Amino acid sequence: MTPDGRRPFRLMGSMEQERERTVDEIAWRADPDRAQRTRTAEFMRRHSIATYDELEDRSIADPDWFWASVVEYLVIPFSAPFTRVSDTTGGPEWTTWFIDGELNLSEVCVDRWARQTPQTPAVVAEHEDGSSRTLTFVELQSEVAALAGGLRALGVAAGDAVAVYLPMSSEAVVSLLAIARLGAVFIPIFSGYGAEAVAGRLHDPRPKVLICADGFTRRGRLVEMKEAADAAADLAGGLEHVVVVDYAG
Repeated sequence: MTPDGRRPFRLMGSMEQERERTVDEIAWRADPDRAQRTRTAEFMRRHSIATYDELEDRSIADPDWFWASVVEYLVIPFSAPFTRVSDTTGGPEWTTWFIDGELNLSEVCVDRWARQTPQTPAVVAEHEDGSSRTLTFVELQSEVAALAGGLRALGVAAGDAVAVYLPMSSEAVVSLLAIARLGAVFIPIFSGYGAEAVAGRLHDPRPKVLICADGFTRRGRLVEMKEAADAAADLAGGLEHVVVVDYAG
């Protein structure tokens, strides 16, 4: 975003044609007081940066400084500290980040907040019928730990793949975080896929577990996910375990 509120971007046409265009229409602009209360403004003040352009220029000129400063500002808890921010020896397109560092997404996103602000809402999920479900951080932590324990009991260990075939829901968030808690690999599968598309995403990772819903309602119509999951498992040559979320009743 430019200082006057425009967002420059590039339109790609044929191989021979490329041109730049600037969009002048501004849908919304924060008032100055609100802008000064943002996290970005606080980060800039901490580093004595006067303008957003200056921040952008510095982040491009010195990305190692920028990302190390962001990690420090967000107090992201690395379980093993990184020794270098980036390594570009393979070329910029193959940059690796936070060398030797280790962190767990579940610890970063759930556990530390369950300790600091346990009753703060962490997830608000709304169904198509307007009903909703809210989980506080301590409730989310409990559900994540329970599912992680269940997956471990099914033999899931670090490096194993777990596929998740769920609608947008609190259960999808819990599943992602539980898989991360174990150091397993999260394989997302779009809830609108049919059996063949789901099977195509099961072939290569060969997940130990598929987590799916019985179904969900979309635009007033029941989408039968369990039937699609069963057919996909057959097409993919079988699965060790299928965990079903009673979502549609």
